Amino acid sequence: MLVDCFTTPQGCSWQKPLQSLEELILSHNPLGDSSTSHLISLIQHLPQLTTLHLAACQLSVKFFQDQRINLTEKLKECFPNNSTNAIEVTHDYMTAFRLVSHCKSLQLISLCNHPKLNLDDFQQLISASITSSLDSIIMTGCCFSKTISTNFMDAITSKLYSEVPLKRISFQTVGCLSELDKASLKQIWLEKWPEYGRCDFLGGRTLLFISES
Repeated sequence: MLVDCFTTPQGCSWQKPLQSLEELILSHNPLGDSSTSHLISLIQHLPQLTTLHLAACQLSVKFFQDQRINLTEKLKECFPNNSTNAIEVTHDYMTAFRLVSHCKSLQLISLCNHPKLNLDDFQQLISASITSSLDSIIMTGCCFSKTISTNFMDAITSKLYSEVPLKRISFQTVGCLSELDKASLKQIWLEKWPEYGRCDFLGGRTLLFISES
């Protein structure tokens, strides 16, 4: 385990070259459900960590259900100053919702390949981020209904005009959005970002972002 790099065999501290690490990518490693304590120990030894990737680590839904509260609380302890600004979660989106509420400096969240997620969940996530620093939400591979509700549009609008507005949204629907929904999303996005706003609709994929070029 990487955590072994932080102490000598005698348990004494030594020069810790990874203490300056800001982004940790553990995705696509077979960590498994038994990795909780090791993962927490590792994070505790990375005081500068701001981005954590845990996609495709063989962490089952049961892991997140059993460890949801403990994992969230431990992450809060590991980042007492809310230093985390990005996290990628592959299974339990409720953990992500709790992190959005507790880690106010979180800037990016990636929730990919969640077949049970729907647009109501997406709307709740956006609403939960109103008072946070979250400005980027990636939800590809979730295959939402292709009908956009007024409440969903309102949630995006509210976040766009919050203290920290959205700068990037990416999601996927079953089939293409209607021309009306595309026009509505484009309107509210470009009203906020008239100069740099960009809207791409590729099949069932929707990408709203800003670009300085």
